[in-house]
Order: sequence, then C-alpha cells, then structure tokens
Amino acid sequence: MWYADNYFLLLELTLQGHGWGLLPNHIVSESVENEDLIKLPLASQGMGWHANIDVLQHQQHSDLPIFKDLRLLLNDFL
Repeated sequence: MWYADNYFLLLELTLQGHGWGLLPNHIVSESVENEDLIKLPLASQGMGWHANIDVLQHQQHSDLPIFKDLRLLLNDFL
C-alpha cells in the first residue's frame, strides 16, 4: 500500500507500474482512452467520489455570526 498527497502523483505512480490505484474518472480518463491504464469493473462504482474539503479561518474571526452561518451553509451544500 502506498500513499501520496495528490491524485496526479498517484496517477504517475500507477502509470509507472507501481501497482493499481483508485482514482477519479476525470483524472484517469485520458490515460484510459490512450490504453495506458485499464479500468477495472468494480461493484462500488455507483458510490460516487468524495473529496475532503477543509475550511481555514483565523481564530479571531471564527466566532462571528457570519462565519458560523457560512460554515453551516457550506456543510449543507457539500
């Protein structure tokens, strides 16, 4: 098992033959079309893709009502 800090590095490692990877379609579509990668059929494909999204705020402002509301809106939206 190997880890990387971004999907493009994972793609490069996979293209170099270091194993297989679970990557988003929009990242691998060109490599699959060029037949550089083979897409394996998976039972879990219908689950969709989830990415982590973080909110960074200055501690001094994070308790302001506008920022609390914004975090709630983002949480509901994402």
